[in-house]
Amino acid sequence: MSTYNMRHLYSFLLFLLSPLLLAYLYLKEHARNREPGFLQRLGFVKLQTDIWIHAASVGEVKAACILIKEFQKNYPKFKIAISAMTCTGRAEVRRQLGTDFAHFYFGLDLSFIWRNIISHMRPKLLIILEQEIWPNLIHICQESKVKTYLMNAKYSESSLKNRLPFNFLFINSYLQLDFIGTQTQKDESYFLKLGVEQAKCQYVGNIKFDLELSELVRVKAKDIRKTIGMNRPVWIAGSTHDGEEEIIFAGHRELKKKYPNIFLVIFPRHPKRFENVRRQAQQLGFNILLRSAKPALVPADTDVLIGDTMGELSIFYGAADVAFIGGSLVPFGGHNLLEAAVVGTPAITGEFASNFTEIIDMAVGAGYAAIAKNTAELIAQVSCLLDSKELRDRAKQAGYGLINKNKGVVAVNIQTVLCLLRQGQDSH
Repeated sequence: MSTYNMRHLYSFLLFLLSPLLLAYLYLKEHARNREPGFLQRLGFVKLQTDIWIHAASVGEVKAACILIKEFQKNYPKFKIAISAMTCTGRAEVRRQLGTDFAHFYFGLDLSFIWRNIISHMRPKLLIILEQEIWPNLIHICQESKVKTYLMNAKYSESSLKNRLPFNFLFINSYLQLDFIGTQTQKDESYFLKLGVEQAKCQYVGNIKFDLELSELVRVKAKDIRKTIGMNRPVWIAGSTHDGEEEIIFAGHRELKKKYPNIFLVIFPRHPKRFENVRRQAQQLGFNILLRSAKPALVPADTDVLIGDTMGELSIFYGAADVAFIGGSLVPFGGHNLLEAAVVGTPAITGEFASNFTEIIDMAVGAGYAAIAKNTAELIAQVSCLLDSKELRDRAKQAGYGLINKNKGVVAVNIQTVLCLLRQGQDSH
C-alpha cells in the first residue's frame, strides 16, 4: 500500500475512533474539575505565534521550557506557543512560564484539525520534543510550508512496534521532517538507517543537561530540610508508579530497623494516585503527613511525607540525602535523574529505565548514580549512602561534573531553530 493510501486509511480509522477518544478526554477533564480544553483538541485555538513547540507531558515540557527561557532572554521578538497532551504538562507550563504564556491542548491527529490550527496560528516553525510524531500533523505542516524540527530526538523501536500496522507511515513522517537533532550518536545512526538524509539529521546532545534551578529552589530546599530535621536521615522516592510504592515502603520498614528516625518523602508521578498511596502507607502502619498540609514543622514521629502537590519535586530532591528515581523498579521506562543531580543529591534507579539508558550509563560510570534491581538492593544502596557523607559528597560532585561536561546543548538548538526560520523566510 502506498504512503498516500496508508495515511488515508489511518485518518479514516482515527476519525471513526474520535468520538470515543473525545468523550474519554471530555469526561476525564470534567470529572477532575480541570481546565477544559475540549474545543482546543478539535482545533479551536485562538492565538498567533512564530514558533509552535509540542511537548507530550511533564518531562518534555521541562525540556521545552529550557529552550523557551533562553529564547525569551536572547530573542524576545519571536512569539512562542506550546502545546501539551496532558493536564500535568499544561500545569508545568503555567508553573514555569506563567499563566499568561500561550499554551493549549494538543488535538487529535486529523488533517482538518491541523489545517484549522495552522491557518489561525500561522507558525513559521513546529518544534516537536523527543518522539511525538503524528503523520497528519507533519503532512499538513509540509503542505502549509511550516518548517518542522524534531528536537532532543530519541529513537524508540518499541514505540514504532506499538504503532503497527502503521509503523511504515510513521517512519515516512521522519523522512518528511526538515531536521532531526538527536540526543545520542546511537539515536542518530538509527534515524539514518531508517532513511533520513545525513544533512537533515545530526547528533546534538540532550537538552536536559542544560537544566538549571533558581536560587529560590535551593533556598526552599534548605527550609524544607529544617522543617524535617537537620539530624534525620532523609531519602526521597520521586515520580513513582503503581507497583513501586510497596517495594519502597518495604524498604523503608527495613531501613527503620537500622535508622529509627529515618524519614521518607514519596512523590507519586500522577495526581490521581495520591490518595491510593496515602491509604497504602497508612494501612502499613506508617505515621504519615501530606505535603499539601504545608506543615511548619514535621513531628518527630512522622515516618512518611506524601508529596500530593505539583511542581515541588526538585525542591524535595534538594532537601534529601538520597534520591530514588521512580518508574524504574517496574517496566515503565524510568524518569530523568538529572533533576536530582542538579541539586547535588545522589541518585538510585531501578533496572527498568530504558528511556534514559544513555544518561544512566553516564551517571553510573561517573560515580554519581547506582542501580538497584529489587528491595534488598535498594535497601543496600540507600544504607551505603546514608552511612557515608564522604560517599555522598563524591557522588554530588560527580553529578555536577556530569552536567557541566554535557551542557551547552540549548545553544546549539537555538542556532538550528534560527537557521530553520531563515530557510522558511527564504522559501516564501
